[in-house]
Amino acid sequence: MKCWGGSQLSDIGPESPAGKFTTVEAGGDTTCGLRPSREVVCWGRNVYGEAVAPAGRFTQVAVGNDIACALRSDRTVSCWGFTGGDGRPPKLKGSFTEIDAGHDHVCAVRVDQTIACVGSNMWGKATPPPGTFLHVAAGGEVSCGLRTDQTLDCWGGNGSPIWEPPPGKFTGLETGWSHSCAIRLDGTVACWGGLTSASTGQFKSITAGISSCGVRLDNTVACWGGRADKQPRTFPGTYRQVAAGAWVTCVLREDRTVRCWGTPSGIFAQIEAHPGKFSSVDVGLGQGLVCGVRRDGGIDCWGAGRTTLAP
Repeated sequence: MKCWGGSQLSDIGPESPAGKFTTVEAGGDTTCGLRPSREVVCWGRNVYGEAVAPAGRFTQVAVGNDIACALRSDRTVSCWGFTGGDGRPPKLKGSFTEIDAGHDHVCAVRVDQTIACVGSNMWGKATPPPGTFLHVAAGGEVSCGLRTDQTLDCWGGNGSPIWEPPPGKFTGLETGWSHSCAIRLDGTVACWGGLTSASTGQFKSITAGISSCGVRLDNTVACWGGRADKQPRTFPGTYRQVAAGAWVTCVLREDRTVRCWGTPSGIFAQIEAHPGKFSSVDVGLGQGLVCGVRRDGGIDCWGAGRTTLAP
């Protein structure tokens, strides 16, 4: 596995770990991968220790800008990185089924379906409400959850009324930097926060960064909001996946090649993705870091607002 691009931070090296991975999670300038052995390996920015993963076996990893957490095989969660000023790693107590990272905080669903969060609590985004939830989505300014009755709830955003989620029942939920979107039972999408419009059609998956994108039931892709006036709203052809971050959006084609576009350096352009076949792609909610898991299990990373160079 190799990464490339001119580094803007002295603690980001050009080399990434060798070997095979099953999943990859890109944060601001830090990336973590889950190996087939269930070990977590991280690399990149390491200001707060966010690139030093603990030992053990894990089933999921979530990476923010300065914080990372992983769900262990025994359903406990270990976090590392952002300390909140007390010099100790953040802790999530209890047993959990799911974790999700925002910009600088992480939220998780407990086995009893309540939610706990750690990290930055700016705007109240790490103070979840009581009740039971099926899913949680942590973003930049706010966190939202899908309740067990399939209604929505959000916290953070400094209590602004724009973060009041729409009524109704939903099946999918994603939170970006300053907005959230969810899939209704009929497959249509509703958005709220800093973005209130959504593309038409029925969707099976959505992703949220500064803009939002989704894969429709017919495998076409549409994007809307944020920077969508500077990027395609629809794409010719069909796709397996779309991933939106703060500055970059990428699509995984049916032939498993990747196409990316965005404004990591302040100028909108198509971004050169690494050639080859990929199983999945992830975009960080930070500086525009993109990483993909190749079909052979290796990982390639690019972007992060750096000049793209050949590997």
